[in-house]
Amino acid sequence: MSRSYTVGFVLTILRPICRVLNNISCFRSCAGSNAGNGCVVCHSPAWVKDIQINRQLSSVIELFCGLEKLVNPAQEGVEACLRADERVSETPHEAGEGPQRSRINRCNLLPPLFDGCFFFLLGSFSSPAKEELTRLLRDGGGQILSRQPKPDSDVTQTVSAAAYHASPGSDQALCTQYILYDPHGPHKPVIRRGKVWSAPSSWIIQCITAFRLLPVPEPQT
Repeated sequence: MSRSYTVGFVLTILRPICRVLNNISCFRSCAGSNAGNGCVVCHSPAWVKDIQINRQLSSVIELFCGLEKLVNPAQEGVEACLRADERVSETPHEAGEGPQRSRINRCNLLPPLFDGCFFFLLGSFSSPAKEELTRLLRDGGGQILSRQPKPDSDVTQTVSAAAYHASPGSDQALCTQYILYDPHGPHKPVIRRGKVWSAPSSWIIQCITAFRLLPVPEPQT
């Protein structure tokens, strides 16, 4: 993982953390010593303010834990740099084989991970947010659909695009249009017909981490 790639990756994860911290500071005057009481500033009930605070802090903890696991799961890289008193190679301390596959792909001038894939984002998303998810998909070569694809449409099923990084013979070799949903949200469609599949947004993060089009997980009933 190159230094510029690492910095960019860290900033990608830190950006939503900064937004959450900013949101917390926005109603600090509301909370303050009044946590557990009705807000003296905006007159919101106590339970509303307490839920807001808990959700914001929970998001911060979750994002920091994700940063720790993905960037340096065992802290071995930091310890190696401290022992050597200089910056050492990051390769032995990378999280999985995804970064190496990404570098090889880039050095060989091959298409990005989501080349040939189309995505429709159904409903709202919490983690990552819809804007962040859209940026990740576009940076990975994916195309965003403004309308939900119809599995029973002849036009949809005859699209000639193919996912470059799909393993030959896999389901992803046939599927090119994905309906993404938040696995913790109210919308959980189960669609697996021809070129149109539904998939949780967590699957996208797993694919990026591994730099591979992984099998779409079975829908949970």
